[in-house]
Amino acid sequence: MKVSLGIFLAVFSALVGLLALNASTPNVLAEATKTVWVADLNNPGQVTVNSDGDIVIAEGGTGVNDGRILATRDLNADGDAMDAGEMTVIADGLPSISAGEPGEEGVFGTIAAVEDANGTYWVLNAMDAEPFPTGWVGSIVNGDFVPLADLGAYEAANDPDQDGVESNPWDLVIGTDGMIYVNDAAANATLKVDPDTGDITTYAVWPEFDNPLDFGPPTMDPVPTGIEVDPDGLLVTVFLTGFPFPQGGAYAAGMFDEDGDVLEEGETFAFMTGLTATTDLTHDENNVHYAVEVSTNLADEENPPPGRLMQYSPSGNVVVMDGLIGPISVAYHDGAFYVTELFAGIVSRIDNEPPAMIERSVLLLPGFNFVAYTGIATDVETSLGDLLDDISIIYSFDNASKEWSAFDPDAPAALNDLGLEVEQVVVLNVTADTPIVWNMEVE
Repeated sequence: MKVSLGIFLAVFSALVGLLALNASTPNVLAEATKTVWVADLNNPGQVTVNSDGDIVIAEGGTGVNDGRILATRDLNADGDAMDAGEMTVIADGLPSISAGEPGEEGVFGTIAAVEDANGTYWVLNAMDAEPFPTGWVGSIVNGDFVPLADLGAYEAANDPDQDGVESNPWDLVIGTDGMIYVNDAAANATLKVDPDTGDITTYAVWPEFDNPLDFGPPTMDPVPTGIEVDPDGLLVTVFLTGFPFPQGGAYAAGMFDEDGDVLEEGETFAFMTGLTATTDLTHDENNVHYAVEVSTNLADEENPPPGRLMQYSPSGNVVVMDGLIGPISVAYHDGAFYVTELFAGIVSRIDNEPPAMIERSVLLLPGFNFVAYTGIATDVETSLGDLLDDISIIYSFDNASKEWSAFDPDAPAALNDLGLEVEQVVVLNVTADTPIVWNMEVE
């Protein structure tokens, strides 16, 4: 299934009444509360956080070149950003067009905006209606959108997934290398844009997923949607998947780049699993990851359930809040989540007292890793389990005794004198070609 955001939204909008009906009694964790942060938005898109701590909202507009970028903040501590002085228009009058087949028209406009280290806003914006609306990456200069890179032209010339020319850019992020990375949902690709030259290259092409259900096609398009930089500096993307949108059939993929792209085998890996129709992801200050699912069952065309905000845990994902009306983006800042509920025309704020952590996940890269162990006191085999198949040696230095302890998976048990204690620093040599995830049990 090739996805066009405008058409997807137009078709899905016909189901909004059902979504709203199903959302009347949301299953909310006792600790979670939701308030409307900003209302009366026209086709709101991605939410991000700028260097001032403002919640930045990309607004697609109504199709008459009325897209906007808004910086919002809560000055009077009432939980929203709808009072005088709480909203700043960074740019308005941005390209916004209406296009699509009769009955399936959609608005294509400002999709996402992110601030770089120099204070420049880089924007993903739809322009040009023929032969289809195409996405452009550009910057905001003196309040105007200055196009830089034509993603639609790149798709037409290259078709990275070799599955026909279609383009529907969904999200962008600035990597630790200063490059701009764009997820094109319809192209099933992640593109890299040089902000100095506008040159576009293919960074990742995502393969089809096997369909685990007994109906629908044997494989599904991956449909990459949200993309972020995680605390380890790695790019991570989530997937909507194509029809029949199997429950639990989506995941997040990390990208392990050693040569300027992740096109070779072993350069991508799954680490958030069990997700459904996922549209964006974020993480908190404890490196706990979260994702939004636009619906828990998109295949149910007659009675589609609403979406939800999920906390990822290797031992089982946790619903932070459901009953969300078309959530397509999420950002985390200062203890709260900000979620775009597209079909309600709002950005919501969700405050949640996180449940007690059962596990802490640490990403281990190939080679030597220095890790502060924060799990419960235990032995190495219990904590690492099958991961020891991909680890050649583990060391720890006791500063008080000035002695090293070690654990070698291939050595006799009598020679292994390393145990794991809270706040102990250990050195692990990972022999796998791709990153692995160490899930530490915590109290």
